[in-house]
Amino acid sequence: MSEIKQKIITVDAKAFFKYFPKEITEDQKCFTLKYANRALYKLVVQQENEMEDCPLFHQFFKEIEKSWNSQLNDEPFKITNTTLFDKFVIVDFGDIFLPLDEISSFPGQKERHEDYLENAKDIVENGFDIYFKNHEKPVHMIAFDKSGNMSRHSRISFIDENYYAGLNTRLNLGMDFSKIPVKESKYYSYRGLYLSSSKRINHKKLIIDADTIVVLHDVRKDEKNPSKPITGYYYDKGITIATAKLDVEEDGSKEKINCTFLKTKREELLEVDIPFDGAGFISPEYASYINEALGTTGATSFQVRLPFMKGMLHEVDVHQFLEEYNIHKDGKENWYKDVFGKKRDLSKAHIFITESMFKGLKWLIKHLSNLKDNKYGHPMEFYCDAMNKYEHALYISGTNLPYGHSKFTHLSYQMINTLDFSKEQFSNVINHHCNYIENPIDFLKEWGNDNDNNVSNDHSKRDKIGLTSDIPNWKKAVFKNQKLKTDVYIKKQLQNTRKGLLTKLAKGKILVEGQTRYLCRDLLPLLVSLLEQKEDISGFFRRYLYGRFYLPMEDYLELDKELHLNYNSYYAFFRSPHLSRNEQIIMQRFIDTDAETYIGWGEYEIFKEHLALYNKYFGKLTGIVMVPRGSVAPLCLGGADFDGDLVCVVFNQDVVNAVASGGYQKEKGVRKIDGKIIEYWERNISVVKIPASESPKIVPEKYVPFRHIENTFSNRIGQISNAAISIGQVEYGRNLKEESDEYINNKQAEIVFESKEPSCEKCTLLTGLEIDAAKNGQHPNLDIILKTEIEKSPYLVFLKDFEKLRGEENYDFRKLSVERDKESLCISAKGCKKKAKFQIPAKGTYINELPVYFENELKKYQSSKEKIKDTSSFFAYPRKISSEDKKKIEKFKKQCKMVLEYYFFYVQTFLILLKNEKKDKFYASENLQTNLFQIYDEKNAIHIERTIVPNIKRKIRPYVDENNTIKDMKDRMNEVQWLLQPYDNRGKALEQIIGNGFNESSLDEEEREVLYHFYQQGYKTLWLILTLIEGPKSQTFDSIKRRDLKKNEKISIPCEELDASLEQLVLEFYENNITNVEDKIYGICKNKLREIIKNSDLDSVYQVPALYESTKNSDKARRFFWDAFKWKDIDPYIKAGDDIC
Repeated sequence: MSEIKQKIITVDAKAFFKYFPKEITEDQKCFTLKYANRALYKLVVQQENEMEDCPLFHQFFKEIEKSWNSQLNDEPFKITNTTLFDKFVIVDFGDIFLPLDEISSFPGQKERHEDYLENAKDIVENGFDIYFKNHEKPVHMIAFDKSGNMSRHSRISFIDENYYAGLNTRLNLGMDFSKIPVKESKYYSYRGLYLSSSKRINHKKLIIDADTIVVLHDVRKDEKNPSKPITGYYYDKGITIATAKLDVEEDGSKEKINCTFLKTKREELLEVDIPFDGAGFISPEYASYINEALGTTGATSFQVRLPFMKGMLHEVDVHQFLEEYNIHKDGKENWYKDVFGKKRDLSKAHIFITESMFKGLKWLIKHLSNLKDNKYGHPMEFYCDAMNKYEHALYISGTNLPYGHSKFTHLSYQMINTLDFSKEQFSNVINHHCNYIENPIDFLKEWGNDNDNNVSNDHSKRDKIGLTSDIPNWKKAVFKNQKLKTDVYIKKQLQNTRKGLLTKLAKGKILVEGQTRYLCRDLLPLLVSLLEQKEDISGFFRRYLYGRFYLPMEDYLELDKELHLNYNSYYAFFRSPHLSRNEQIIMQRFIDTDAETYIGWGEYEIFKEHLALYNKYFGKLTGIVMVPRGSVAPLCLGGADFDGDLVCVVFNQDVVNAVASGGYQKEKGVRKIDGKIIEYWERNISVVKIPASESPKIVPEKYVPFRHIENTFSNRIGQISNAAISIGQVEYGRNLKEESDEYINNKQAEIVFESKEPSCEKCTLLTGLEIDAAKNGQHPNLDIILKTEIEKSPYLVFLKDFEKLRGEENYDFRKLSVERDKESLCISAKGCKKKAKFQIPAKGTYINELPVYFENELKKYQSSKEKIKDTSSFFAYPRKISSEDKKKIEKFKKQCKMVLEYYFFYVQTFLILLKNEKKDKFYASENLQTNLFQIYDEKNAIHIERTIVPNIKRKIRPYVDENNTIKDMKDRMNEVQWLLQPYDNRGKALEQIIGNGFNESSLDEEEREVLYHFYQQGYKTLWLILTLIEGPKSQTFDSIKRRDLKKNEKISIPCEELDASLEQLVLEFYENNITNVEDKIYGICKNKLREIIKNSDLDSVYQVPALYESTKNSDKARRFFWDAFKWKDIDPYIKAGDDIC
């Protein structure tokens, strides 16, 4: 229907409860948020954001359209950016659901935490009302769905209850879930898929019906031997497994998992039950339609969303494969018995979904069995009919395009903490990163256009789908001629790149040679399983991947050659979060080699044929990495699946050798075929297997239950991760101040998995359970790592403080300084309060070296100064300019100047003024809290704050009106000299202060005692309560606008249209907390500048130098030059190499 981004507000739950408390009266049934109280409303509405498209929004639009049409409106329904504004909101519960030990403790915190939880339960169970702007009646909002990402950040959507029933029906495809038992957590998890940011595929040729989509078996069984896969099997052998037995117990309203860590066990054969969990195929034809719909080229792997389906579809020419290898098939068709037991002709299919991708498979079967009159011959007929009825579609939430282009990936500080580096290896890795700090252009060239290039303020990086893949003009220019590095904007961008790389050094995000890829199992066995007859299938057994991974790469990338890697080289695999050495793995690559080097099962010629087969059918999948079907690798990598999980494949041999040193031993073997002696690495540490916990099936309640919210919002992954870092200082630590590479002690070998001693290995298992808790609501008991005396890692303390320092408003990287002595260093920034202190330990892991490296590199950065050189000669005017053209040039420059003047006025004058106005915080609640705790003991102070103060506010508030304001009451408070009133006269004085006929007898004895208690500055209590009722004071936008901003002096040529657009933006920033306002101002001005360029009668040969000249004063001005023109307009001016044209 529409790709217009929707304006959505996010409500801060804590602020909501604090500033709009539920009144203790019978008529208020739920919490109410009122737009009319603008000052408090702005404190509650965290932000107004533009949300990306998602499947839920389309369904919501259809429900709204149905309601619109039923009201017989004359105008047709039209989607705008505010269609969902008053119908869909997000509530952010923050840390309300976290255990108290994760929240800083202060007096009364426990009781406040209980209040917050009680209030959270209230709005989940009863909903809440919002009076939106220009709404006479409130909109009642009820809890709805949440995506996985929202769950991890304790957020959930609330929607207008009038649309709940219809929307629920649409999302559930019309299935009656009151008759379908489900695992509650999975039901809401799969419903949450509708909220995944994704692009709807609207292409008339991409048809989804019962013929074009087929559901495959994850494992096609051999009919004569049903316990075995028909494709054959080969699983990793001799794998040591570390796991735990789980016991689920009720902990109040929550479910807690107690883990009994079991003795490690060596499995002679580790079977893989669901080898292709989340992976399927899409035909080249349908892949081309998706690329057309997205406006991309070259996407071959797609992260997809369909109703109750999710996973990765990889472009594979299934039809060609069947044509080539389905030799003994019956007839012309390519028959396959699908997961429903129905024979399907695969020649008609274009989307091949595996059983594990279809999350609602069993629900669909159950629904159809409940129907009295099931007219559908195949379950997918019902599914596709429902899709058409409710206008669902295929959505794409990610593609391979952001991945596979770079020469680098990252090592996180979590990974560095576990790696068994020697001093030399670690130094090599860090120095390689630091080299790019000094040579940012080399970094930008070699990094490519990958998704994670957040080292500068470059706004052109790819999104997850890969729609913004163009390299910006300034990069193309400096790549073509490095003399442009002194251009005022390019110089700034290169400085930002250096600062970004320096910051990454401090934060432990280190560049290493490698790539980030989607993880996938060997797709050939899945493809072969589509062949009709076993005799055709059997011939492929020796062609599969065994012990090696397949990494298709673009031709221009020659990382292997640059690093001197070959057929026998190993590569390292990592995945985040990463807490122990058990999560690392090394493997060799399935890659071309010569006959002399080749080692394998078959003859060299057969190997070449097998490699050609993979390159033919999977060679274009340059965003994935395939591991063998029976490999233990996904289990090592935290139990990764294949529906979009990303892994780091590291080529750097210092990292590979560190992994080998920490978890492998070198062995020698003899190749049976020709007696060739080979060396290989054999794993000698266990693989952590995350045990699955089962939850009972229930019929979903009408509305999302609070217990589900409470169970899924208590994310403690960060807590476990921090514990693992600290444990690792001992388990993997070294004597850092000595030249030796020896460990502190052999602590890693001493820890027995089944013991009650904390270990990084146990943290891996607990993290897996905690990640699963977002889906099943069952959290592991963390006592083994949290209630053990573990000294907190000094690097984590430093990192936390460094992030706080960077978060301060006045933080400026250029103003950083380091104080140093033998035992510690301290990083501070001029104008900032926070300091990042690091106590340099004598023992621990190599993450403790990172702040020291940062200090050294910061000094180099601060001492290096690039000389400013004039670059205007790059964009010179032609030698001969006619008088007519000179007039046109001046006119063009004036128009461009006008745009720049508007930009700088709004960004550097008006916006700064508005930001300063918004800075004023409202501290009345905190001040009252402090006052009460000074006067009373903790028990009484908490009681007064929670009970007495709200009652006093409720009784005073009705006497406030436009003729009797809080300001009037405070004036009378000063007039009667409240603090000097004797005790017996305070009642009459209070009646005089409040006015409007207020009678002190309306207060009970306890309330009067609180207001009349003057000792220890108790006389302030009334003033603070009145301030709470009044709320924060803020200037209106119009009053700020009327100030003398010298706008006429700063803007030479008025432009009403541009002015109105920019004013509306900053108004929305001030009133509604819209995000990214500076970028939006820039976007409007850039578009205006492009309009001027397009409509100007001045030739581009004059436009380019004219705008370059007009933007010489600052990097912010020059940015417009690089973004306003197309590359074809700028390119002719720049000569390749180092010469100036």
